[in-house]
Amino acid sequence: MEKHDPNYEKERFEALKTEVAALKIKIADVYAGAGLTNKMEMLILLSLREKIIQTTDPRFKYFLANGLTRQDYDKFIGLNRTHAGEEIPDITIDGKDMGYPGYYLKKIPVVTDADFAAKAAVLGKLTGCCQSLSGEAGEPCAIYGLTSPHSGFYMICKGDVDHPKQEDELLAQTWVWRSQTG
Repeated sequence: MEKHDPNYEKERFEALKTEVAALKIKIADVYAGAGLTNKMEMLILLSLREKIIQTTDPRFKYFLANGLTRQDYDKFIGLNRTHAGEEIPDITIDGKDMGYPGYYLKKIPVVTDADFAAKAAVLGKLTGCCQSLSGEAGEPCAIYGLTSPHSGFYMICKGDVDHPKQEDELLAQTWVWRSQTG
């Protein structure tokens, strides 16, 4: 890829973000148990925080792997998903029944499965649209789908319909909602 290619710049940016996160973990390892000084205190504390989160929360790692930031993840954690999708039919369709074995359509269970909720928060990044919790134009749709009882998401994936996993290949997704006005 050329250095002026937008894809190159995006890939380089993502690589640098990953490198910075790895360096923060190294800093945390070096200073583990050491006393803090005024000059280094904030960097060390931030590095320790980064290490704890990256080594304990798989959803945060999922956000980072899909181009979202710490701030995006913090927004996600702050959402109340308690009643999300209650009014949306909980449908699962086995592709085998329509001549597509190994594929399935499923409502994304954002209330009962935090891993799938994280997947719903990054759907746009996974499918090349703006519907992610990343500050793009589709962020309000993502938030509504993650929080409203009248909204939700369906996905079409390649995988085992009886044992769906967050890492199943996502082929398509849609945001759905119920409305009295059309």
